[in-house]
Amino acid sequence: AEENTKPRRRRGKQAGTEGSRKVLITLKDNDKGWWDVASQTPGRNDVMSKVGTDTALVQKYRQRADELYDLEVSAFNASTEMADQKWMDDTIRKGTLQDRIAAMAVLCNEHPVHKLNVMDQLLNLAGKERRVATMSGEALQNLFVDVYLPSDRKLIPLSQRPLHEYERMVGNGNAGGGKGGGKNNSAGNAPIKTLSPRVLLLWRFEELVKERYSHFLSLISTWLNDALDMHKTFGLRTTIDLLSERPESEVQLLSMAVNKIGDPAKKGCRCRWASIEEAFRTASCYDGDCSQGGTAACSSTALISQGFV
Repeated sequence: AEENTKPRRRRGKQAGTEGSRKVLITLKDNDKGWWDVASQTPGRNDVMSKVGTDTALVQKYRQRADELYDLEVSAFNASTEMADQKWMDDTIRKGTLQDRIAAMAVLCNEHPVHKLNVMDQLLNLAGKERRVATMSGEALQNLFVDVYLPSDRKLIPLSQRPLHEYERMVGNGNAGGGKGGGKNNSAGNAPIKTLSPRVLLLWRFEELVKERYSHFLSLISTWLNDALDMHKTFGLRTTIDLLSERPESEVQLLSMAVNKIGDPAKKGCRCRWASIEEAFRTASCYDGDCSQGGTAACSSTALISQGFV
């Protein structure tokens, strides 16, 4: 039997600077996760209601955030203890498959914000042959549930952040007319707000996590359609567990699970129907308000009530 690769949650020691460059994101002991970092900073949790953000504006801030993230990772890497880092890197490169996956999981668990490149290696392994995919898939499931996904909300992409509030107001200061409207022009073209680099970095990081989780779900979809019943069952179990544990992408996970109801390979999946029903009932979109889960949620609630699952 393979050793359990579920990581233990620890906080790594971080120095604050790379020369004169400061590490912007550090997790404190009382933080429940990366989403709690800078929670008191103005604008940290702002979300747009119904106002759309144009693509060019989102791309501009995304590029700016990616530059910040590269600098953040460089500063972090320079601040970590070299001996420990070298041992971990050597294990990932030269260790057994089980040791490599365990080392990657530990790195992501200890430094979730600064080790997304290690998660990418796990995602790459999850796309390999069945044995490798199963081991890395279990590690990824544990990381997403225990480290990367908030338990009480869904991830927010950068396009849903109020980026327009940090742009200059154009033309609003020209009430005085021409060059004579000096004071009004200066006031009108000032930024409405100042966006903290730490907040922008965290917003972009959240979007990067969302992208990687979407990739993970696409891998699970391939497992659900695998020719081998055992691997198909592993995919179904992973789907149910994620649906039960976290609200992120619950409608997509719901659809993935419901689609297996008609699967001809009932032998490998029959034992999971009770678990599917329980997952439907405990998922956050079944809190009595179908509006939160959309049409898919209401349709699946109907499936349960009619005894199909």
